[in-house]
Amino acid sequence: MSDGPKHADPTFRRIRDQMNRASNANPNTVCRRCGKTRTGHPDGDIWTTGHPDSPGDFGYAPEMRSCNSRLAAQQTNNKRHGFDVGL
Repeated sequence: MSDGPKHADPTFRRIRDQMNRASNANPNTVCRRCGKTRTGHPDGDIWTTGHPDSPGDFGYAPEMRSCNSRLAAQQTNNKRHGFDVGL
């Protein structure tokens, strides 16, 4: 987990813990990024709580780590190369 300001926010930390527990308890939880359940992701992937950082994102939502990390990498690379496009 990043130490950025969004991740240090006490509200995010409280919501993250609650959402991750709920996501793990419900096999029908779907990832906001790809729309797949846990079984549609690689073994060992875990639920994370995505914060609203893309156009169309509203509030916090369950995201699998692989999808959440992929988006973060894409956004960082776009900014690095001067393409500030929302993903």
